[in-house]
Amino acid sequence: MEKQFTYTSQYYKIMSENIIKDRNMNKRRIIMLALVIILGTAGYFLPYGNLGKYEKIYIHVTGAVKDVGIFALSAGDTVQDAIDAAGGALQKADLSTIDIYRKLTYAQPLDIPFQ
Repeated sequence: MEKQFTYTSQYYKIMSENIIKDRNMNKRRIIMLALVIILGTAGYFLPYGNLGKYEKIYIHVTGAVKDVGIFALSAGDTVQDAIDAAGGALQKADLSTIDIYRKLTYAQPLDIPFQ
């Protein structure tokens, strides 16, 4: 009987240590996930925060324009400037759904929808 009791107490000791390890791992996972979210979000917004340092910005224009591609524009240019750089909008373009006066940001894709 003594041996059984020792085995059982060792089992519970090992199980409680594993539970503590699992809790610590879960805390680490939560912290790592939070860091990934924070740094990933910061990385997304950082290039857009200071456009003053960019003289040129590169915009990928697709959709209902004459020339689809990547165009170098000046910082502070608008969606209309990007459309003009792409050769203008096609007749089938639906410009009513986009804000053509919105200022562009660095490395922003721009898709001009069809009607």
